[in-house]
Amino acid sequence: KPIIPIAVGSQDSNMMDAEDGPVTMLQSQVPAIVKAVHRQMREKSVKTRQGCFSLLTELILVLPGALSTHVNSIIPGLQYSLGDKQSSSNIKIETLSFIQALLSSHHPTVFHPHTDVIVPAVITAVSDSFYKISSE
Repeated sequence: KPIIPIAVGSQDSNMMDAEDGPVTMLQSQVPAIVKAVHRQMREKSVKTRQGCFSLLTELILVLPGALSTHVNSIIPGLQYSLGDKQSSSNIKIETLSFIQALLSSHHPTVFHPHTDVIVPAVITAVSDSFYKISSE
């Protein structure tokens, strides 16, 4: 499903500058969100992991760059979802969609230390014989 990011700059600037505005409140919750999601991304339940990726995708669409300091916590979940032989095609597609959103919303230097982990996992996933995974 295509996800259209909202432009943060198009909001009312007075509301966004407020010390306790919604964006500021959300930014303050990012570490707690990532900590909770980190544990859930290693679950066997596909629906739980899909929910984690959906939540993180929405988070980075609202707050581009919000996960810059948390990529270390997210990488193991990406590896697990893409590398697990028991994973369904749906979780692999969801994971690849999240990776695309993550790469699009963060500065490339954030990923430099993790390319040796991310690239092989993505290459393996897109080499899958199931066309929907490969096309994602």
